[in-house]
Amino acid sequence: MLDAGLVYPLWNHRQPDSLLERVIGEVGVDHVTIPAVTGPVEQFRVFHDRENPYFHTEGGWHFPPQAKLYATSGLKPVVAKWTERKDWLTPVVELAKRAGVRVVFRINICDVAAVAEQLPAAHVSAWGQQPPQSPACISQASVREMLAATVSDLQRFEPAGFEFEGLRTDETSGGWQFRFAYFSGTQVCFCASCRATAAASGLDPDAAARVVRTSVESAVREPQAIGGVVSQLDDPVLRDYCASRESEIGAWIDRIAAESGAESVRLASKEWHGAPTHLVFRPGAWQAATRLLCAIHGLPDHILLKYVRQFGEPPGLRVNFGAGVDGVNGATLVRQMTEHAQSGANYFSFEKPEEAPEEVVTWMKQAVRYARRG
Repeated sequence: MLDAGLVYPLWNHRQPDSLLERVIGEVGVDHVTIPAVTGPVEQFRVFHDRENPYFHTEGGWHFPPQAKLYATSGLKPVVAKWTERKDWLTPVVELAKRAGVRVVFRINICDVAAVAEQLPAAHVSAWGQQPPQSPACISQASVREMLAATVSDLQRFEPAGFEFEGLRTDETSGGWQFRFAYFSGTQVCFCASCRATAAASGLDPDAAARVVRTSVESAVREPQAIGGVVSQLDDPVLRDYCASRESEIGAWIDRIAAESGAESVRLASKEWHGAPTHLVFRPGAWQAATRLLCAIHGLPDHILLKYVRQFGEPPGLRVNFGAGVDGVNGATLVRQMTEHAQSGANYFSFEKPEEAPEEVVTWMKQAVRYARRG
């Protein structure tokens, strides 16, 4: 059974003509995903709000949090300024439930600047420095307690599921805009919590940090030798360090997923190439409680099928209509969704339709209809 849904930021509900109501009525979605906590967001919604198309939020909690639930974390939830401390969440949840649409909450506390600023150190590089605008590291106890408190806070709305975004479970953590960041491992976290995890597994975090520094030096010295830099990331010392971190974070997320009592818990990855790689290439690393939600744009079917073979079910797919995403139109959407559905995908979430032309609702309607036909 194909499960189609809409990602609906609460700030879009300030418009008198609710996109959510139109999509529910015309497309017939099964779930609505509400970003309850986010990092900074910028949108240009020229068709959705012609008078004020540009929207920006510094991020934070987009609903009124129950402060007492967060006391043990030692961190304070910061409400996003655009809300003006009004409750925009309750009416949206009630609207969805009246229509028989399941509610899913997306939570990304690691990218909230106000959270990272409350920590002694967020992400720490292999040089022992904290890169500018670093995200909070999910290995740290206070960050974990805050995420768990947010899940508990949102339980009062009886959601069907949760999506965790921005956890950076693998080597794609960090905030440096370095030319060879993905290849050289500059974004691997070496905060005290990550180091302690590695040490508890009998590993040497200092040795892993040296591998990163050496690979960066090689990249700077010979930028054309990208293959050599990649091979250094395969160094067993660094690979084992990253694997120990991933495994420990994964086990913790599995516990949170089980304790939430939700129908489903997914890891949301913004882009396919930034996805937690172990979920695709390292089967069995995590339990069945967590599922990957990745971008449909540019996702090859052979990767999708490989995931299905390893895990017995496909990942959820994000369909992004955001401004700047090339090649997304009605015909492309119908073709991609139909092909992915035929390859086994059965969970789709439409993101940022408010940044697309008015015809986007018709595109979604047609795509869902054809995908459900198989």
